[in-house]
Amino acid sequence: MRIIQGIHINGTDKKKRYWKVPERLETLRIKKGDEVIVKTPEDFSRVKVTKVISSKNDVIKWRGGQLQVRQEILTTVSQEIDRKFMAKKD
Repeated sequence: MRIIQGIHINGTDKKKRYWKVPERLETLRIKKGDEVIVKTPEDFSRVKVTKVISSKNDVIKWRGGQLQVRQEILTTVSQEIDRKFMAKKD
């Protein structure tokens, strides 16, 4: 499972947040600098990826504690590139 760290592009929240990459999007290449769409409590939002983390489960651990990630990304912004990549995989 992959987890992304990102920051909202529209500026509603300046803090870095974490989202899970769902199984249906695991085959896509998501890297630093990409943009993804996420669901927020108010609306949908675009997020710029600042880090991609691999995890065995949906928990991020560090020296001082841990965090369980519950929110998922919905899709990436560049759909055409993603469709071409998915077609290559099949």
